[in-house]
Amino acid sequence: MADVTEPVTLAEAKLHLRINPGDTSEDSLINDLITAAREFCENYTGKELVGENVVVPKTVKQALLLLIAHWYNNREAVVAANVVPREVELTVRTLLNQHKGWWF
Repeated sequence: MADVTEPVTLAEAKLHLRINPGDTSEDSLINDLITAAREFCENYTGKELVGENVVVPKTVKQALLLLIAHWYNNREAVVAANVVPREVELTVRTLLNQHKGWWF
């Protein structure tokens, strides 16, 4: 499989996560989260977010960053009574719904 240029870089993700750029101890995990978030967004919207001439809207980048941060901070299942995961899910879906095919 060819290398993929992700729509969110490791540096952007670390800045969003407020991780010191010099701390490389979790770079592998963060790179995996970037890929997982992109795949989630692609599956949800039905649109590719990598490739030549692909312009990723800022709302999709924000959804990616929200997912990456949520998954980074909650590495296991989150208690259902906690309202924050539901807010993250709703926010991500609201941002991505704008880019689903059925909106056009």
